[in-house]
Amino acid sequence: MKNISIDISGKIDSSYISAVKEIKKATDSQTISFFIIGAFARDIIMEYFYEIKVLRRTMDIDLGIQVSSWDKFNKLINTLEKSGKFKKLKEKHRILYNDIRIDIVPFGDISDKNGRIIWPPEDEVILSVLGFDEVYNHSTLVRLHDRPILEVKIPTLPGLAILKLFA
Repeated sequence: MKNISIDISGKIDSSYISAVKEIKKATDSQTISFFIIGAFARDIIMEYFYEIKVLRRTMDIDLGIQVSSWDKFNKLINTLEKSGKFKKLKEKHRILYNDIRIDIVPFGDISDKNGRIIWPPEDEVILSVLGFDEVYNHSTLVRLHDRPILEVKIPTLPGLAILKLFA
């Protein structure tokens, strides 16, 4: 997909751009697709797609990463940590970039037939990722930065609603 639906270069805080840029570098090196989800995506959509001023901006970033195994998920998390720019937190899906909390939700072939991911090794944490593949496939490519170019996928507003319904 190369059609840029919206270019919001220069409009997002540079610390968030830096975090996403580093994540994109790591995911690209491992051929992992991802998209921004959650409140950060909602804020971008509302403010820059619909020009509705967001009163409360989120302070974290939620990502969906398309992986086929826990090994690939763990390899990405370890790569981010080894870069020296990210810190693993107690929660297995959470990392920190400076003071920005980033939650990473794996989806794709890693999920079971019911659209759930079950976190190993304890298998205690279960998350629904039902609809993630479809929402990812219908997401919008957004340019967050132009020099250097940083383009990422963000769900449509209906896509975000679908993710919220199944969460």
